[in-house]
Amino acid sequence: PALTVEAAAAYYELRTRESSLAALRLVSAARELLAALPDAEADTSVDVHTVRMSRGEVDGLLARCTVIDEDATALHQQILGRERLEQRGRKEIRTGAILTSVGVAGLGVFIGGLAVHADRQHKLDAVRGEEQRYDLSSLDAQGGRATGMIAAGAVTGAVGLVVGSVLLAAGSRNLRASKGGGRHARIQVTARPRR
Repeated sequence: PALTVEAAAAYYELRTRESSLAALRLVSAARELLAALPDAEADTSVDVHTVRMSRGEVDGLLARCTVIDEDATALHQQILGRERLEQRGRKEIRTGAILTSVGVAGLGVFIGGLAVHADRQHKLDAVRGEEQRYDLSSLDAQGGRATGMIAAGAVTGAVGLVVGSVLLAAGSRNLRASKGGGRHARIQVTARPRR
């Protein structure tokens, strides 16, 4: 049982998802082994295959099992939380990139609408004063299309870019947080005069 508790402690010290689960399994096995031990004071029979431990040793190992169990459970929950945060950040970045692309496409539609509107205005300026001689229905339809393109492009572009950039920022912040952000080694170099 003592070796099982030591193995559980060693697995916990590795501080990974798998090792924390292994530590929890070993603590459970150690508790079962300790529960199966005969009471050294009550059982006076001699058996070379049975481990003898005093009640104090058993209580000490059980207390250590409790500490390792609590620490490994907390570590495992912390690791799972970081993994969920990383997954969320990746999803936010993907969605933000898609929405930003939609926003850029919306801006393209907006600019296309402005170009169609400018073309229509150029054609109207060319026939200014002689509007009665020409059928302007196609230019009116072109103006309607231009207005629709401008409105749809402006709304789609603005919403796509704003929501996309917010999601990109939130996703990158969550990814940084999932990596334990801010805990990087820092090196400071100082120059000393030669003697």
